[in-house]
Amino acid sequence: MSGISRVSEPEVWVWSGDFGLPSIFPDCLRLVTYLKFWGKPFKLVEKYNPLFAPETSLPLLIHGNVQINDVDAIIDYLSKNFPIDSNIVPDEGCEAYAHDKYIRETLYPCLQYAWWVDEKNYEESTRPWFAKQITIPFNFYYPSVFRERAKSQIEIIYGEDIPETELYHKIYKKANSFFKDISARLGRHDYFFGTTPSSVDATLFSYLAPILKFPLINPTITNHLKNHINLVKYVQRITSLYYPELEKRYIDIQEKKKVSQRQSDIQKKDTYKTEHKIFAILIAALAMLGYARSNGLLGKNQADTPEYNFFESDDDYKL
Repeated sequence: MSGISRVSEPEVWVWSGDFGLPSIFPDCLRLVTYLKFWGKPFKLVEKYNPLFAPETSLPLLIHGNVQINDVDAIIDYLSKNFPIDSNIVPDEGCEAYAHDKYIRETLYPCLQYAWWVDEKNYEESTRPWFAKQITIPFNFYYPSVFRERAKSQIEIIYGEDIPETELYHKIYKKANSFFKDISARLGRHDYFFGTTPSSVDATLFSYLAPILKFPLINPTITNHLKNHINLVKYVQRITSLYYPELEKRYIDIQEKKKVSQRQSDIQKKDTYKTEHKIFAILIAALAMLGYARSNGLLGKNQADTPEYNFFESDDDYKL
């Protein structure tokens, strides 16, 4: 890491985000949040195309002549060059390390399962969202790649032969237990170690925020998190303080969608009313036609019609 430019701003490449977040990938969000806590300018580059930025290479930190694409190595580099844990006393250092590890080792497999392995979530929530974000034609390919990778990781932890129902309950029970532990540890504090954010907060937020904000058709893990109000407020606090523009943009987009949906509903209702009126008129016309036919008012033969002859004979109209 020689030749580091101490003057240049750090440049961070991450997967693009949504829901008021710069990225919904925990490793990417962790890095961006760390730098937000650091408080100095840095360049954020959002990527959409896996061809030019494979998942294994993101997040990526570029600082002067240094390029690092392993998140733990990046955080280690940042802690030496852009430290944010100066408020942590030596006795808290071991606790910070232990909790950081506990957060990642517990929530990473839970999140992988909820997003990629849970069948309903994958088909109706995760895959459609990622398909919209990733550039065509890769959006037809990469969601299934991410899913297979997640399945392999879950199998390594829980084994290949575990029944799906048992795995389901184990995963969500573990997540629920974690939320209880962390909620109790956080208590009424704004951050993990008091009033100032630390690297542990960057890690915790990077998992809690996507779990809270990503809409899932089966929101079991989200509901477990929402049972702990202090954790929900914790996510909201950090989002409002460090990502206010993204949060506002997302809220504005949602409001526009609501207005557009209301207008669409009104238009559909008006269309339904018009169609209903047309249908009623047709029914009335058919009823009248049926009445006319049943009463012999339609389809009479010419022979049935009286013939009026105004002349007694041909001689009457001869000049």
